Amino acid sequence: MTLGAPYELLGLKLPADTTVRRGNEREPWSFLLSEAGAYIPVLDAIAPGGVTLHVGNDERLVRIGSGHGQTIAVQGVPLNSKNFELRDGIVISQLAEPFAIGGEMRPAGTVVQIGLDTRQTTVISE
Repeated sequence: MTLGAPYELLGLKLPADTTVRRGNEREPWSFLLSEAGAYIPVLDAIAPGGVTLHVGNDERLVRIGSGHGQTIAVQGVPLNSKNFELRDGIVISQLAEPFAIGGEMRPAGTVVQIGLDTRQTTVISE
């Protein structure tokens, strides 16, 4: 189903032309965002158009996916949307571009985690 007008669902304000796939007990809902993108409250960030948000029935963001690897800035850190997970308040993703973490410049592709509550960014692997 494609939204004909902006609509609020599972705690998200989705723009018109977003494609919605209903979830169930085994699979989360998915929202392929239109060009307008959407604000994601739990991340305090804007998800760009073309990414797919996967949201559980409990309204928790589970992951973000994209075949194009758009950038999502979370707490100022540029993250790649290809492999983006949210587990227990911790974002796990790859850097979309070189970025300094802990005073050291890290290359694009470095896997990092960001504690949404602690606001700490740490390197998992390069």
